[in-house]
This record gives sequence, structure tokens and C-alpha cells, in this order.
Amino acid sequence: MKKAMVIINPTSGGEQALNYKEKIENKAKEYFEVVETRITEKALDATHFAEEAAKEKYEAVIVFGGDGTVNEVVSGIAEKEYIPKLGIIPGGTGNLITKLVQIDQDIDKAIESLDFNLTNKIDIGKANDHYFGYIFSVGSLPEAIHNVEIEDKTKFGMFAYAINTVKSVIRDEVFNIKVETENGNYEGD
Repeated sequence: MKKAMVIINPTSGGEQALNYKEKIENKAKEYFEVVETRITEKALDATHFAEEAAKEKYEAVIVFGGDGTVNEVVSGIAEKEYIPKLGIIPGGTGNLITKLVQIDQDIDKAIESLDFNLTNKIDIGKANDHYFGYIFSVGSLPEAIHNVEIEDKTKFGMFAYAINTVKSVIRDEVFNIKVETENGNYEGD
């Protein structure tokens, strides 16, 4: 029996994500006999749901959320014995990973274009125990971007990131990092 798990961050899509729940489920039912939906409530819920999908050998995980939610799902399925297919619906403020892999930024069109018969492999990265699908950065600027409040993203959109970034420049710090890659290592400021 083919199963899929839909993971929805309810604050995504300008806090309208749940309005798309039925449409996503109906699209998934075109490919899968059983479709289960999980709604995140707190940080790492998406990771735990995705881990369950990998453990229970769901054929696919469909995530509706922004880059943070997508990265949580990637962390939940990466390097597992069984890795489900991943479908992404762009519901965040920036949606950088979906732009990179050329997923339509219109939510309705992204749902319509989901096709689990056509898949592509993507590279992911790992920092400590966390995986990411698009970008890794350290320092006060990414910290400021990470710490933008959901209400500010809903109210100001991408401008919310700019506001927090300007605030963080005032108290900028230098970080010491160690990076190990296939192509060499770096350690320093």
C-alpha cells in the first residue's frame, strides 16, 4: 500500500497554510492510497514526523512550509536506511530552496505541478547534527534572520528580515568556525 505523509507548518503561506490542506491531500491521493497529514506545533515537529515517515517506509513526504520547515524535514529523512521522496510546496517568506530547484512560487501552481513519477536528486549539507538543503551561514546576520518573529514575517514579509539584520549589525561579533568538506578544510574567523 503506497503511503504519503503531508507535513504542514500552519504559520506558512501568510498563516493561510491550512486553507491548502485539502488541495494538497487531494493531489497526493492521485499517487498514493493512504495520505496522512501532520500539522507542526513547535520546532522539530517536522523533523520527528519525517523520521517517522522514513522509519515506516512512506513512499513520499510532502512539506508545506518555508526554508526552516523544509530543512527540518530534510534532517528527518537524511542518511536514513530508507529515504522517502520529497515534495515541497513553497509557503515561507523567502522560499530559497524552492527557487533554487525551480518550483513555482505560486502555491496553487506548485501543488498542481507535484508529480511523483518525475523526481530529481538534490545535494544537501550537514552542520553538526543538522541538515540543510540550500544554504549554511553563521554569524550575527544569519542569526538575526533566523530570529525574525512569525508575526513580523506575516506583517512585513521580506522587509522583516532587513529590519532584524540592521539591528544585529550594531552588536556584530566574530565567530570562530571549523569547516570540513570533500574539497578541503577551513578553520578560523
